[in-house]
Amino acid sequence: MAKRNNAQRNLNTAKRMTPYDAKIAGTFAEKPKTPKKEPRKPTANEMKANNNTMLELTRRIGNLRIWKPVFEKNLKEMNEGKVGRPYEYSDALIIWMMTVLTAVDGKFDTVAGLFQSILKCLGIKAPSPTRLLERANILTAEYIAEPDKELSERYGTHIHTIGVSSNVQDRCRRTGIDSSGLALSSMNRWRGKKWKTEVKDRGWLHLHVLSDVDTGEFLAYAITDESVGDAPMLKCLVEKALEGCHKIEVVYADGAYSSDENWIYLCSEKKIRFVTSFKVNTAPRNNGCLARGEAARLWCSLPYDEWVKVSGYGTRWKCECGFSDFKRLFPEVVTARSLIGMIRQVMCRIDFHNMYKETRARIMGTTGNGIVVA
Repeated sequence: MAKRNNAQRNLNTAKRMTPYDAKIAGTFAEKPKTPKKEPRKPTANEMKANNNTMLELTRRIGNLRIWKPVFEKNLKEMNEGKVGRPYEYSDALIIWMMTVLTAVDGKFDTVAGLFQSILKCLGIKAPSPTRLLERANILTAEYIAEPDKELSERYGTHIHTIGVSSNVQDRCRRTGIDSSGLALSSMNRWRGKKWKTEVKDRGWLHLHVLSDVDTGEFLAYAITDESVGDAPMLKCLVEKALEGCHKIEVVYADGAYSSDENWIYLCSEKKIRFVTSFKVNTAPRNNGCLARGEAARLWCSLPYDEWVKVSGYGTRWKCECGFSDFKRLFPEVVTARSLIGMIRQVMCRIDFHNMYKETRARIMGTTGNGIVVA
């Protein structure tokens, strides 16, 4: 089990503080707490994107006139030169059915039964629920990526898979990194109230994500168990995103990722700007990275509220919005019970989330902050 890194946590739990705040706390130099600003109202383009994204995305997914030639071409390629019994269902068909299943948060029986009737009208044979599940698991196993040697030695099998988005763009991404939990324990609230039953604790999956703070897309992600810490995953996810040809301008992160290794990797090796908070008793030292020393000196010289504005740390919260949107699209609970099933379910949700965010960015064109994302 990975130990909690208390050294990276702020010592003051009531209010975030820099060393400057700690020095003047309780004196006349301490400034009163500034009231929160009203949130920015969405622009007309953002409202249009919010209202039309799901409609446009599902309309495109459900257009069988587009997908039928794809299914037939893919099946022909799969059976070309194949010895033995030919394939009856193309990989494209299985992926498409899994996308629909994820979009409606349905069951294999429901989706397979529905499309056996619909696809029959188009002359396409649809798989049974058992065959759909089997082929979906096979495809998932092919897409599962192993962590690098360093992480494998440190965490073993606790890292289940690592993935990267295929939506590569020319623009440099402003990214944020964070993690969130996905519950494996589901319980009907009525059953709990009526029969006084308790939830059977099955633990949590840990989803680590490097996201685009402007569009909300998950550029790189890792699915792990609860024992995997946050800080070691930064290098892994940034490396995966760069290997996937994504361009990264800056990485925003909270204090859990503020290790010397991460500063050296991002700023010295990859020349990527790193914006993160420090603990309240941080000393303004380089610790092997000039950028880290400059950031630490800025942290020590300003009150927290001013430091947030000067450093640009106020953008970091947007990476948490990605998780909020993800959990609004899909339930927080993972219903699958096998490990391959859990990975399949989460990966399908992430792929659909990215399609949703990509569609939204295309409709919106430019964010309210003037960032062109289309």
